[in-house]
Amino acid sequence: MGVYTPEVNEEENQDLPTFYMPIGVSAVLPNNLKYYSIKKVEVGMPENLLKIKKDREDIVCDNLKDCENGHYIRFEFDNNGLIDRVTYLGSEEV
Repeated sequence: MGVYTPEVNEEENQDLPTFYMPIGVSAVLPNNLKYYSIKKVEVGMPENLLKIKKDREDIVCDNLKDCENGHYIRFEFDNNGLIDRVTYLGSEEV
């Protein structure tokens, strides 16, 4: 009796494409402050796009007072003007 070895079609055996999700970090800090940082992954972007200088300033809102009330939030943009990273620190729920 022989061992069954099915024929392998190379098209079916190729790896699936890799997809990359944004990377996020969160924490609860003293004084019940919440911290979140979410950044998109730039894997697979052409190097010439990564070298271009950003053409848009960050947007920042900071009304955090005495580390008790309010929030600090920053939106950073990539070379194309799209949101690259969001950082939040505050006492309010997101």
